[in-house]
Amino acid sequence: MAKISYVEKENAPDMVCRNISRRQFIRVVGVGGATVVVIGVLGCGEDESQSLQPQIGCFDVGSPNDYMEGDLLYFPDAPLLVGLDTAGFYAMSAICTHLGCGIGDDVNEVTAEGPILCSCTASIFSRTGDILSGPAPLSLQHYRLELVDGQLVCDTSVEVPSDTRLAVV
Repeated sequence: MAKISYVEKENAPDMVCRNISRRQFIRVVGVGGATVVVIGVLGCGEDESQSLQPQIGCFDVGSPNDYMEGDLLYFPDAPLLVGLDTAGFYAMSAICTHLGCGIGDDVNEVTAEGPILCSCTASIFSRTGDILSGPAPLSLQHYRLELVDGQLVCDTSVEVPSDTRLAVV
């Protein structure tokens, strides 16, 4: 399990953790609220004790040197999965889009080469978070990554398309 630390907004450079607009805040809260409603409706009778909520903020996810191509590291505090493929670094939610279960805390969920498995719903995602088989209705949400003072920082307040990569040279 990789170590993660929260980057306090006051100590972060201006380019990281900018104040979000009211529109962005309402969008994040609205999506979160809609997700809770969908989970409530779809999850009737299911065990909801494992349901997680995404943490909004900036998280230090290590140095680029900590990663090798093909790696997908789990950060439980956010919860996040951060990977490196041929195009660069990417970060995505480690919360299943079906019942909100955490993905990555079980060694069988994220393996060295195979797809990502949600052990509580049996949903299967590609290593880049695309849904391969349900019951999860959506792919995993991706977030912005930046390089700050030689460290990768994930800003979970900024959603990005799933093909967004941070190239570090």
